[in-house]
Amino acid sequence: MEFNANDPKEIPRRRAFLLYAVPLILLLLLAAAPLIRGTETLYLRDVLNTHFPMKMAQAEAMRDGYFPILDPYRAGGQPLAGNPNAVPFYPDNLLYLVSSTFWALNAHFWLHLLLAPFAFAWMARAWGLRRESAWAAAVCWTLSGFYLSHLSFYNLIAGVTLAPALIAACLRFSQGRRQTAPVIAVLWGLLLLGGDPLMALLAGLLAAAALLPYMRDVLRRREPWTGLALLVVCVGVGLLLALPQLEEFRRILPMSFRGHRGYTAEAATVASWDPRQAAE
Repeated sequence: MEFNANDPKEIPRRRAFLLYAVPLILLLLLAAAPLIRGTETLYLRDVLNTHFPMKMAQAEAMRDGYFPILDPYRAGGQPLAGNPNAVPFYPDNLLYLVSSTFWALNAHFWLHLLLAPFAFAWMARAWGLRRESAWAAAVCWTLSGFYLSHLSFYNLIAGVTLAPALIAACLRFSQGRRQTAPVIAVLWGLLLLGGDPLMALLAGLLAAAALLPYMRDVLRRREPWTGLALLVVCVGVGLLLALPQLEEFRRILPMSFRGHRGYTAEAATVASWDPRQAAE
C-alpha cells in the first residue's frame, strides 16, 4: 500500500526533511568530519590490512596513466582488476587521481555513510511508510550495528548502502513509475561493481520480489509487455556497466586457489545456508 501524498495527515516533505533528515545528516557529518578533513583514517580489520595496500597499488598505476591488472606488491604479483575485494572499477576510484590515497580510501566510506539514510528512507517510502516513519527507519538502519560494522570493509559498504535503493526503485517501477528504469540499471551496475557479490545477489532477489506484483499484472495482461522489456534492458545495461569487472573475474577465477582446489566442507559451511548458520 502507498499513502496518498495529499493525505492531510501526511507531514509536508520540507518539514519532514528538516525535522528528521537534517539532524541525522548533521550527526553523520560530525562523526565523519575527521575523515572528510583528512586528519584521521579508518583502520580496523581489513581496511588497512587488506584494502589499503590494494588501493595504493591501483592509485599509483592510475596516476602513472594506466589501469592495473596486477598488484605488484602482493606475493610477487596478484590479480587486482579481477579481484572484487579491490573494488577496482567503482566510480569513486577517480578520486585517487585528485587526492591522496588515504583521503580517497576514506571518502569511499563516508560518502556511502551519508547516502545510506536517503536510500533506506526511499525504500521505506516506496513500501508505504509515511515520511516521519520512513526517516525513523532510516535512522535505525544507518546507526545500527549491522550497517556501521561495514565501515571495516571497503568491499562491503557500497553493497549494503545501495541495496535498499535498488529495492525502492523496483517498488516504484512496480507501482507504475517507469522513470525509475534508468536508476535501476545504474544501481544494479554499481552493486555488481561494489565488491560484494553475495549482497548484489541478495539485493537482486529482493528487487525481483518487489517486482512480483507487476509481473503478475503482466501475466494477467493488465500491464503491457513493453514494461517487462524495459526491465530486461535495465538488467542488461547494469551488466554492461559491470562487464569489465565480471569478465576479468571470470578470467582469473579458475587460476585462483579456491577456483583450483575448491572449498573444504568446513569453509563451505561457515556463514552459509548450513542449518546451524541459517537461523542466525
